[in-house]
Amino acid sequence: MVTMINQLTVTGDEKALFAVLDEICAHMKSRPGFRSLRLHRSLRSPERLVMVAHWQDAAAHAAASRGPEVQRLFQRLRAEARTEPDVYETLLEG
Repeated sequence: MVTMINQLTVTGDEKALFAVLDEICAHMKSRPGFRSLRLHRSLRSPERLVMVAHWQDAAAHAAASRGPEVQRLFQRLRAEARTEPDVYETLLEG
């Protein structure tokens, strides 16, 4: 299992941001290898969000992130927020 962590800083319209996040989440949830997703908001800095998604493996996440449809969604997302996505492997759990 791998974890995709995306820190987002809202720079545009939050309502538009949440609309496109809903579309992205629906797309990702429908893809093979998707496990779970959570979206968190900072209590100290409410413009900061963190999306945490678990995937079967990095290849499943990469496959779900390809294609013109999802790339257009990512472009809409970047119009409303600065994004910092990356995929991580678990080294320690406890």
